[in-house]
Amino acid sequence: MAACKQIEGAWGDQVGGGHYKGAKIQPAHFWMANQLPGAESAVLKYVFRWQSKDGVKDLKKCRHFIQLMIDAYFGPSAFAAPRVACADFEWVITPETFCRENGLDDAASMVISLVCHCESERALLQAIRTINLMIDAVMSKQGDDGLPAVAVADNATLRAQQAIYVAINRLEDYDSTLRNPALLDEAYQEYALERLGKTLAFLRAEARA
Repeated sequence: MAACKQIEGAWGDQVGGGHYKGAKIQPAHFWMANQLPGAESAVLKYVFRWQSKDGVKDLKKCRHFIQLMIDAYFGPSAFAAPRVACADFEWVITPETFCRENGLDDAASMVISLVCHCESERALLQAIRTINLMIDAVMSKQGDDGLPAVAVADNATLRAQQAIYVAINRLEDYDSTLRNPALLDEAYQEYALERLGKTLAFLRAEARA
């Protein structure tokens, strides 16, 4: 497929690191070929590189841009429409092809597909849920900064530390929701309450363990 063939020239260079150079289809190639807006492009970039660059920080940036998309496309003061909603839009490279060619895992592929197709607010909330699960998985093994956790004295202390890291991630997400009134429509309230309920249940279960 000609659209998937990596372009030569500047595409062979990268300033700072090499986390894009090995890609069969680079994120910038994908979003420029499809003329995607900045928010979708940012999500794609961060979820593509998070394991090879800034870890949890990249996932949190990704989550923030999806929240911006919800605000811009579906919030009470919506002022834009997804690029894919245009009547003349056709994928030059589909999100599924991008993920498959680059060997992305199921979670990253789901986020990219949900965000790029952008079918509804609930689809974007599902993308956030998936990112939260990715962050939880990392932070239960690592520190709040995404780096390996400091060795602790015993398993009980380690379990408590991991529970704290997971709770921090979940409560940060809930806090950002409450601080943005534009996001507080019915669907987002449902999501935020679900997130809070799961966090409390998780902490209670950990306290009994």
